[in-house]
Amino acid sequence: MLEVGTAIEHTTLGHVVSQSAIFYDPAPEKTVIPEDLPLVQLYNDVPSLEEQKSKPSPWLLRFELDKDKMVNKGLTMKKIDDKLSETFME
Repeated sequence: MLEVGTAIEHTTLGHVVSQSAIFYDPAPEKTVIPEDLPLVQLYNDVPSLEEQKSKPSPWLLRFELDKDKMVNKGLTMKKIDDKLSETFME
């Protein structure tokens, strides 16, 4: 029954986000946000398979997703990532 309900229900990001925040980082390739430094360093160390089309935005949107709500709606991180990429990266 869960499959039918999730197949016809319209879900927005707001339905599965428990917290959100906006940060301004004037140097996103180096970062001024201490907790982001390990991830930024890893990102810079791994070569990209795609050519960089533009400079990273200094605005950072951070979402904390509610795992229980995601499970109830049949969502995975991959599905959310694909939808965000489809909507905002084109």
